[in-house]
Amino acid sequence: MKLLGIVFVIGFSLLTLICAPKGQAEDIYTYTDKDGNTVLSNIRDPQKQKAKKNEAGKRGLSSNIQLHQKERKESEKILEAEQRRKQQMIKEQKEAEERSKQKTKQAQQVTEQQPKKQAPQEQAKTGRTGCEIVDFSQYERMIGIGDSIVARTCVDLIIRNNDSVERNLTSTGIVAVLKNDQSQSPEKFTAGIKPGGIYKGTACFGKYLTPIIKIECKF
Repeated sequence: MKLLGIVFVIGFSLLTLICAPKGQAEDIYTYTDKDGNTVLSNIRDPQKQKAKKNEAGKRGLSSNIQLHQKERKESEKILEAEQRRKQQMIKEQKEAEERSKQKTKQAQQVTEQQPKKQAPQEQAKTGRTGCEIVDFSQYERMIGIGDSIVARTCVDLIIRNNDSVERNLTSTGIVAVLKNDQSQSPEKFTAGIKPGGIYKGTACFGKYLTPIIKIECKF
């Protein structure tokens, strides 16, 4: 009877071992590796860190590991696609900047090759150009001593430069027109007048003049 009991116990143990699910034969551990990745494994952390025993993972070890690897690969693919997209955007931006630089350079070359046009002469607000006598006042000045005193005619002038550039006015550019159709220019006169500027000064003639009808000027 004792022998029969021993045989029964051994047989029952073998039957229990054979019928037990394969998934329960191993323990599953979860730990984080040095790169920060979560790892499912049937062995403890090789670096001897704390590993949490995963009771729920005893079954279907292979399917869990495959699922984890699949998710990891999908994440890597997404990151790679995003990186390629950014690189493509940077490339397109650089190409656009290069095309813009080329267009600007070509436009500058065309502009430089074109003959420069002379700016049209601007007119003053009056619509006139050239020299203009705005006003003048005639008077006589006595020059000399004693019996050698002589009278000379002088004029106070207001002259406008209606041109867009600075002009120089000399004695030959001023002409006093008299009653008898005679004309006379002053002595030693010179003036520089800026564009649109006004000159106020005096011009004297070498002799006494009859009343001046008008004064003309020309640059």
